Amino acid sequence: LMNDLFKKADIPFDMDDACRISPSRTYLNDAVTYLATDQIMCASEEMEQAEAVYLQCDGGQDGAFVKIFSWFSKATGKIKNFVIDVDRAGKKTGEIALGIKHSIKKLGLPLTWRLKGFTSDRGGGGTIEPLAYNLFEADEMVDIDNCLVASCTIHNLMTVLTNSITNHLGIGGLNERTTLQAC
Repeated sequence: LMNDLFKKADIPFDMDDACRISPSRTYLNDAVTYLATDQIMCASEEMEQAEAVYLQCDGGQDGAFVKIFSWFSKATGKIKNFVIDVDRAGKKTGEIALGIKHSIKKLGLPLTWRLKGFTSDRGGGGTIEPLAYNLFEADEMVDIDNCLVASCTIHNLMTVLTNSITNHLGIGGLNERTTLQAC
């Protein structure tokens, strides 16, 4: 893939040279770990200071469960989003609540911190109202009397990019090779 990109740009490219100048596996692992830790600490600090934090979550293939936190940052005057993880969380609402609790623990937030609301799937991502009660029962992670819940909108976020992605990368899907699938 890299060789093709350089050829199209008329840039001489030798894979052996690229391998010799590339950072080591250990260095890249350490750099990614440091960056992830730094990002979690920064997001945690901002979320702790926010008046309200909301969770968007949805179940994916093979039990993967994406969790995105959103809040309004007074410092920047903008809405911030943070993907905490895409861990497996099970398929049952109680298992999903425990998976969310585990993800929130990664942030190191104080015990008094609570979600003000969330969106979830009507299908495999934990049904809305039962998930709210399970989150409350798991560790009072939501204020059950003031928690706003709604259907999942994560898929709608991608519809904004659909045309531009299709125009630049091609139509994906089964048996269709695109640039992203080659990476």
